[in-house]
Amino acid sequence: MFVKVVRKCNEKDQARAMAVFQTYDANHEGLLDMEQQSDAFQALGLVDADGRLPRRSHGEMEGADLRVFLGIIERFKKSSLVTLRKNQGFTSVEVFELNSLFKNFDEDHDGHITKQELVGIIEVLFPLEARSKQFRPFLVQLLQEEEDCAPRSFSDFLVVMRKITDQQVKTLRSGSLVRRS
Repeated sequence: MFVKVVRKCNEKDQARAMAVFQTYDANHEGLLDMEQQSDAFQALGLVDADGRLPRRSHGEMEGADLRVFLGIIERFKKSSLVTLRKNQGFTSVEVFELNSLFKNFDEDHDGHITKQELVGIIEVLFPLEARSKQFRPFLVQLLQEEEDCAPRSFSDFLVVMRKITDQQVKTLRSGSLVRRS
C-alpha cells in the first residue's frame, strides 16, 4: 500500500514537472534555456531555503531537454532530503535561527549548552508548552533523559528540538494544548 502511495506521488510530481516544462518551452523546441529553467524551477518551488535554484552543470544551464530537466529535479530533491535528515527535518532557515539562539544561550561560547541553558531556550521557543500542565511532564522526562548527555552540541540540540516539536504537534492534534495567537 505504502509503495503505491509513493508511486502515485512521484507520478503526480513528474506530471506536474512535465506540464511546467511545456509551459516554459514557449517555442516548443524541447529545450529550456537558463532563464526558462529558472522560471520553471521557481514555479515548481524548487529553491532551497536561501533562494538558490538546483545546481546544474554549464551544459545543463545552456539547454535542458525534458529528460535532463527531470534529472535536475531528482538530484535537487535527493540533496534536499539529505540536508533535511542531517538537520533533523528543520529547513536551512530554521537551523540558522536555532543556531543563533543556541549561540546566544551558550554563555561560555564553547559550542555546547548546559541543561540550564537548554531550559532557557525551551522557555523562549515554547513558552506555552513550558508552562502547560499537559506538556510539562514530557519536558521533565526529556530533560531527565538528556541529563546524561550534558553538555550538548548543536547537533544534539537539534535532536532535542525535533523531539519537542514532534510532541508539540502531537499535543496540538489531540486538542490538549490550546494555542492562543
